[in-house]
Amino acid sequence: MKSNEGSTFNKVEPYIRPELSLKDEIKLLTFNLQPNHFHLQIKQKTPNAMTKLLRRVCTRYSNYFNRRYNRVGRLFQGVYRAIQLLKPIDILYVNYYIHLNDWFERDEDKRLFLKKGFNLNKVISSAENPYSSLPYYLGKAQSDWIKPQEILNLLKKMPNPCFSYQDFLKTRLLRDFDEVLAGKVLED
Repeated sequence: MKSNEGSTFNKVEPYIRPELSLKDEIKLLTFNLQPNHFHLQIKQKTPNAMTKLLRRVCTRYSNYFNRRYNRVGRLFQGVYRAIQLLKPIDILYVNYYIHLNDWFERDEDKRLFLKKGFNLNKVISSAENPYSSLPYYLGKAQSDWIKPQEILNLLKKMPNPCFSYQDFLKTRLLRDFDEVLAGKVLED
């Protein structure tokens, strides 16, 4: 979801931390907050749990932003997009994409590729970004509201298993992101 204002998220936890009332309905697997949009990978345990969570998150952040900057009206330019991921490879690919989102761009044919200057070792060694769940996957942060173990367990069950998240990132699991999204829009 993109913000109309190009705003930045000042603190992660007050906005995306799953509310206690939803803790039995969703698991937050992955997140990455960008200056004007965000990505969440959520495992939904009950129908409409994701809708409830995103409604609360977006309303709470919009209210905060409007009060802080003395404005009224909509903050986000559109509704969120959600896709259902059933294949383990798609779940892993989206996780990879979310964590390395800052380093992806598209060429003139809309194909996804990593930007020039991308250095995975540098990304891993400096993974202390409070606006991403990457530090949680690399063991540099812990919390009860982000659930990396679900993805880490999945990595070990793949045909070519990865036993660390660093190894997974190094595989450069690149596929066309649009292929993963194709025909999977649940909410629009």
